[in-house]
Amino acid sequence: MSSATRVAVRATSHRDPAPPPRPAQRRTPLRVRARQSGTLWWVLPAVALSFLFVLYPVLETFRLSVYEWPGLGPLTFVGLGNFTDLLVNPEFWHSLKNNMLFAVLLTGGTIGLGLLFALAIAGRVRFWRTYQFIIFLPHILPVTVVAILWTNSLDPNYGWLTQLLRPVNPEWSDLLGNPSTAMLVICLVSIWQHAGFPMVMFAGALSSLPAEVIEAGRLDGANAVQMATRIQLPLIRDVIATVVLLQLIFSFKVFDIVQAMTAGGPGSATQVLGTLIYRSAYTDGDFGMASATAVLASLIITVISFIYLFFLRPAKMERNG
Repeated sequence: MSSATRVAVRATSHRDPAPPPRPAQRRTPLRVRARQSGTLWWVLPAVALSFLFVLYPVLETFRLSVYEWPGLGPLTFVGLGNFTDLLVNPEFWHSLKNNMLFAVLLTGGTIGLGLLFALAIAGRVRFWRTYQFIIFLPHILPVTVVAILWTNSLDPNYGWLTQLLRPVNPEWSDLLGNPSTAMLVICLVSIWQHAGFPMVMFAGALSSLPAEVIEAGRLDGANAVQMATRIQLPLIRDVIATVVLLQLIFSFKVFDIVQAMTAGGPGSATQVLGTLIYRSAYTDGDFGMASATAVLASLIITVISFIYLFFLRPAKMERNG
């Protein structure tokens, strides 16, 4: 081998190795891209319906809240006049007070009964499946059916429940016609109807608890009360917090049961924000005031929800931290 060839071979052997080839960039197959674009077309009808029946009514309510409009004819711009008139209206504050009372009693009653029923079902009491079905059944009944059922039962002339209560206290002969008891009766009827929803949620959470934890508590000699307060309920407190928020939101939107049982009466004893909105729009013909009431009601429940979540977050962060 010549000297020139040896020098060339030596130089070649001392060169840096060539860099590895770059991996080829994966491209989405044309068939997958076509499938993804086709999926968007299937979503568009749902988006369009959501805009038509959810977003558009909300935006229209905000728009009408700054106008005076009887339902037909031209709109009259009043700015914040509807809101200022509403804030000085005693009937608005009375309706808001009834809303708060209904929300507190319904949430507390359904959560308390739901927990008791769920613990009994988790303990597999005798005939627990039958109890679960009977307790949940009112929740799936139409509100109108429930209202007619209890209105007839409390009728002052022929109601079977009135016949039982009249000998106990003659003042209980017309509970729905008495301004001091009508709102409480509606709250109790709603608790009876909706206690099944928290029960199902809590029963599902309790059934998913680790069997080892429950068995360890029993081996330590814990009784039923100690098992519930020290083991079961602390382990499902996130579920309890979520259901409480859902019940608060649901109860604050009350309208149907009040409208069906008393229509806000007697007088305005059971008037809530929902019935006030209905009366302002369809009885008084003031859709602007009704829209302003709806906007304020939405803001109030939004603020309540954020406050609840704000106080709930530190405890959750401390547990996860």
